[in-house]
Amino acid sequence: MTLWEVSSGTEVWQQQNGYSVSALSSKDFRSRTWITKYPSFNTVCFSPDGKYLATGDTRNVTLWKVSSGEQIWSVKPGGYTLSFSPNGRYLATTDEGHKVTLWEASRGKKVREIEHNDRVYTAIFSLNGQYLAIGGGDRAITFYRIPTNITIETDITKENTIQVDKRVTDLAWSPYGNLISDGKKVYQTLLQPEIYEIEKSTKPVVPPRQQRRLDRPIDRDIPIAIRSNPDAVAVVIGIQDYLEPTVPSVKYAKRDAQLVREYLIKTFGYDEHNILPRDPNQLITVGNFKTLIRQQLRDYVKKNGTSDVFIYYAGHGAPSTETQEAFLAPYDFNPNVDVNTYNAYRLNDLYADLLKIECRSLTIVLDTCFSGMTGDGQVLIQNISPVILPKLEISKQVLLSHPKAVVLTSTSNDRVSNWYPEKKHSLFTYFFLKGLQGAADKNSDNRITVDELEMYLLDENNGVPYWAKRLFSRSQTPQVHASDESVIIVEVKR
Repeated sequence: MTLWEVSSGTEVWQQQNGYSVSALSSKDFRSRTWITKYPSFNTVCFSPDGKYLATGDTRNVTLWKVSSGEQIWSVKPGGYTLSFSPNGRYLATTDEGHKVTLWEASRGKKVREIEHNDRVYTAIFSLNGQYLAIGGGDRAITFYRIPTNITIETDITKENTIQVDKRVTDLAWSPYGNLISDGKKVYQTLLQPEIYEIEKSTKPVVPPRQQRRLDRPIDRDIPIAIRSNPDAVAVVIGIQDYLEPTVPSVKYAKRDAQLVREYLIKTFGYDEHNILPRDPNQLITVGNFKTLIRQQLRDYVKKNGTSDVFIYYAGHGAPSTETQEAFLAPYDFNPNVDVNTYNAYRLNDLYADLLKIECRSLTIVLDTCFSGMTGDGQVLIQNISPVILPKLEISKQVLLSHPKAVVLTSTSNDRVSNWYPEKKHSLFTYFFLKGLQGAADKNSDNRITVDELEMYLLDENNGVPYWAKRLFSRSQTPQVHASDESVIIVEVKR
């Protein structure tokens, strides 16, 4: 048995003389030779993190540590197929009988057996870990739903069965889990059966659910949260037109803010009465802005720390020519005088005010820029030289002071935040909501993490940087900062 490196065709490890195996992990380039008692392996399988190798022979299933060749545990009976759950917590094995055994991978403890109606030839976890597909002599592919935590008493339910032409000896899931193949044909897992025969297909398949998700407008088919979040509180501000006639309009700001409200209610599960200001058309003067954050928001947040807090701002940002600090420009902002705390809301003050509020999580989304320019290239502050524009950084105190803080800004320090006229949204908010709609859900598990959203927004082939260059020949790179990038932003129903 030999393992090959795909990119170079180089032999990585090989079972030698019928009694040994030399193994190499993708994350550890030290070769190890391990001696085994029995002359051959039926199957081998790396753990998802590459640190362990499971082997199955005629008598035992054994777990090895790749870095040292140390045997971690060995159990009976032997294994003919092996499959780790994606999180590496469980190992599924099959023997010559009619059952699949689930083991706790860290210590080789049997946690569950799944009885089948015929001999089992293969069993494999889906890439999101929610299903185990079993193939056997009954000429069928059977799907079982796998709970997150498994015990002897855990009820593992059969979800679906697909009848096929021959016995099933091997299976492979598609990345999105909607397709499965037995090496002869490809099937839709929980829907209709055969899609096409492999030997006759030359056109790549785009998963149907993913394709629909990518094509639909962001104001339609808004995902529904898996649960309500009645204690959560949000402040959503969209300032499109300003009191001072010389201040250019922020095109689409009101439209963006209104749609963010809809996503908060439907996708985040917020109570519409907990979104401030209660009147979306309220004029947000500098006084109103600070009152919203310093008083009303604090009054709405639960004192026991169970409230999630979400802040969204779409409008002008402005730099101070004297201090080079960043400010958010309220409705009554006057660009004819230097920006200060009397006519604008200093960004660092906003962060400091929010950190005084005890909340479970804090998400800040700023669709603005501090370059002194607008999305269509107009000058916000007259007679200002680009050389004195500020070099700003996201306030680290937000991330250091809160274990679940996320700060997303539409662009980097001195770059313009562009609009997307074709979609009638700002470029950043469009992609932000598109990601929440499902386009950022790379593993199709109906959860969007900070890391997934960041990868989607910053995608140089189809994210904000690409479309800013394509539409306007300008650079725009959203900034995403989080105390923990694995934090789940939204979790929605199927």
